Amino acid sequence: MRKIIVVLNANTNRKSTKKNIRFEHELVDEIERVKLKNVSFSSWVKQACREKVASETIDGDVCAQGESYSQLNVRPRASNKSETINNMSTLELIKYWDEKGLYHQQIAEKLNELGRETPNNKTWNRALVRLTLHD
Repeated sequence: MRKIIVVLNANTNRKSTKKNIRFEHELVDEIERVKLKNVSFSSWVKQACREKVASETIDGDVCAQGESYSQLNVRPRASNKSETINNMSTLELIKYWDEKGLYHQQIAEKLNELGRETPNNKTWNRALVRLTLHD
């Protein structure tokens, strides 16, 4: 994983950085029309940025997704590798995502989203992913 060095000042803390940006009135109006009422503007914009970053990556994998797409009313782009991922075994997927730098919890969440079952027909968790990788 890439290490990010952050200089702490008035616009940063240990978890985030404040970026002051302006939105055109028309863009804000468009966003307000499509986002759900119970979703904050900043959450919606952050998820849209995550999607943009995901679409810019080589294979569409994202390390940190945060809130779910359905909750934010933002639809993800179809990955060009979705067919390949469907054809991979669960073990191959775990190894693939581990090599990509995803955390064990993120891998477990992705496997659960795909409907992949564990050997004992339960949901995936980080401990089981770790155990599977080390066996």
